[in-house]
Amino acid sequence: MDSYKIEGLMVRLSLLKEHGQALLEQAEDFPALQCNCRRALASLKMMEMDLGLLTLPAGPRPDDQG
Repeated sequence: MDSYKIEGLMVRLSLLKEHGQALLEQAEDFPALQCNCRRALASLKMMEMDLGLLTLPAGPRPDDQG
């Protein structure tokens, strides 16, 4: 994928994250909406990982034996 396309995805993802966080804060009296906002933000974090913006912390994985 071209770098300008990746940059565009990163900008859009950043905006989604900002809006998701604002919605979470605004929904303080609506627990179901807060729960779904947290889920959406978790999905956005996975997208950040897909784009290489975040990495998983070092350490044992849950499926590691020993």
